[in-house]
Amino acid sequence: MGKLKKLIEKRRDVRQRAAKKGQTDCVEYPLQTATDPAIYEFHEDVNRYREYSGKGIHYAAKAGDLMTIKKIVEGGYDINQRDGWNRTPLLWAAEKGHTDCVEWLLKNGAQLDLVDNNGMTAMHRAAQGEHLKVMQRLVQRGQDVNQRGWRDKTPLMWAAEMLHTECVEWLLQNDAQVDLRDYAGRIALQLAKKEKRHHPVVELLQTPADVLNKGEPHNV
Repeated sequence: MGKLKKLIEKRRDVRQRAAKKGQTDCVEYPLQTATDPAIYEFHEDVNRYREYSGKGIHYAAKAGDLMTIKKIVEGGYDINQRDGWNRTPLLWAAEKGHTDCVEWLLKNGAQLDLVDNNGMTAMHRAAQGEHLKVMQRLVQRGQDVNQRGWRDKTPLMWAAEMLHTECVEWLLQNDAQVDLRDYAGRIALQLAKKEKRHHPVVELLQTPADVLNKGEPHNV
């Protein structure tokens, strides 16, 4: 472990060196620190690493560390494992906008319909975070654009409330319903106006569907 720390301090590529030496028993995930966001914490015992209630793969998904995600899953770890917030790796990757991680997780068995403690799916988290590419990948895999989550809000409601213009436009062009209401009886337009009465999102939500859907294809 002392040698690994020295390698970190010198900013060497530990993964490549370990791979060349065949040291596959070392698993790492990134930690955000005030001094150096590239610093890694290492665990020499993979089994001990897995005992962290799934934190390894969830931290990797949150950080967009696809290499570590692959290593852990290929080692037999459940790709749909939940953490303390009932979130799966897919939920974390979607929330942070890591499209490559989302695509790999979906191709390797990640379930779309799993929800966290707040009843939020990966689609809801992506809509909140303004991650359009992630939303597009999820819909391509069969995600319902009108699925309800926390407080009965749909992805459109979340995107509207957060004033995410591109996400709102894409959702409207891909069958998101504007007349659905949340737990308080509010539609997406009301949620957007609550934040800012004069905004492109408000204009989009007031635009007739036949006008909005004219033009180029919208699916990616």
